[in-house]
Amino acid sequence: MTARSLVVLLGGLAVLPVGDAAAQSRFGWGIAGGLALPSVQREADASVAKLSGTTFGGWAHIRYAFMEFGAHYLQGSIDDGAGGSAQDLVEGSAFVHVRPVRQAFLGFGPRARSYVEGGATERWLTWEARAGVDAWLFSELLRSSLEVSLALGGNVSGGLAVGSGACVEGGVDLHIPRTPLFVGVTYRLDQVAIDGLDRRDTVEQFRFRFGIDH
Repeated sequence: MTARSLVVLLGGLAVLPVGDAAAQSRFGWGIAGGLALPSVQREADASVAKLSGTTFGGWAHIRYAFMEFGAHYLQGSIDDGAGGSAQDLVEGSAFVHVRPVRQAFLGFGPRARSYVEGGATERWLTWEARAGVDAWLFSELLRSSLEVSLALGGNVSGGLAVGSGACVEGGVDLHIPRTPLFVGVTYRLDQVAIDGLDRRDTVEQFRFRFGIDH
């Protein structure tokens, strides 16, 4: 994760507006489907491999009062674009968020990513602490969000441990007036390194989704 990217996205915290807490009910839920365009940079010792592709999947969450629970799942394939063998990419996460105020949240949960090639699977699992904000930009038409997460631990196939990991994600949802429907786009950048090894994965992706948010 580049310092420049992190600074730019964190700078968005200063310009996100305050939302209307009264406009939110105590109970809510949402579900969406869509796609992502991941670009994976895998650094191992002195070599660097870059792969990209498309994944498809869904998102869901449920909220009651100041608590929120959610999950996402995406699956597809990535390759080096030069005729090399393709890999399946599977990723998912689950989380619990607590909102001390309506526009901000603190959370925790696992995030998993698997690379499958030739019958062999390499799994990365991290346990993340999260913090973020989301608020309406224009009444109840556009909703912005920004989230930062830090890996507290985790493991990789073969008994290896995660040494460090961080992520930043920002996005905007367009809500269709007088309906619960929305379309959204997010940009996500995360990086995870293996403890004690010169091995690091950086995943950059745009995600597009369409769904219902009550």
